Amino acid sequence: MRSSNVQRSSPIASALGLVLAGVTACTTATPYQPATLNHPAAGGYSDQQIEANRSRVTFAGNSMTSRQTVETFLLYRAAQRLCINNQTSDQIRLGDPG
Repeated sequence: MRSSNVQRSSPIASALGLVLAGVTACTTATPYQPATLNHPAAGGYSDQQIEANRSRVTFAGNSMTSRQTVETFLLYRAAQRLCINNQTSDQIRLGDPG
């Protein structure tokens, strides 16, 4: 009979591995993704139809996401909305709606 030298990890080591994996996942910049109500801290884009030819587009990034990345993703989503609604680029306004 042959013996095996397979080492089994302890439950503590397994739990520690899961915690480290979770912490590592939190230290990356927010990817281009839709924001979800289930995980709002994950960030991402959201948009809201205000009128027939007006939408509000937002993008929220975490502390690891640079301002340039947030602005780029925001513009990208705004351009997607223009295509979805068959609008032209002269119908987009950036900045505070107030």
